[in-house]
Amino acid sequence: MMRLRRLAAVAVAAGALAALPACSDDVKKGADQVKQEGKEAGGKAEDAAKEAGGKAEDAAKEAGGKAEDAAKDARGKAKDAAKEAGKAAGDATDGK
Repeated sequence: MMRLRRLAAVAVAAGALAALPACSDDVKKGADQVKQEGKEAGGKAEDAAKEAGGKAEDAAKEAGGKAEDAAKDARGKAKDAAKEAGKAAGDATDGK
C-alpha cells in the first residue's frame, strides 16, 4: 500500500514537472504580448500628444495673430484720436 502511494506521488510530481516547460512558454508568450500591447499603447499616446501639441501651437498662433491685430487697431485708433485732439487744440487756439 505504501508503495502505491509513493508511486502515485511520483507520478503526480512527474506530471507537474512535465507541465512546467509548457507553462513557461505560455508565460513567455503572455509577457511578450503584454510588452507588445504596451509598445502599441505608448505609440498611440505619443501620436495623440503630438497631435494635441500641434493643435495647441496652432491655437496659440491664431490667438497671437488676433492679439497683434487688436494691438495694431488700438494703436491706429490712438493715433487718430491724438490727431483729432491736436486739431481741436489748434482750432481752439486759433479761435482766440
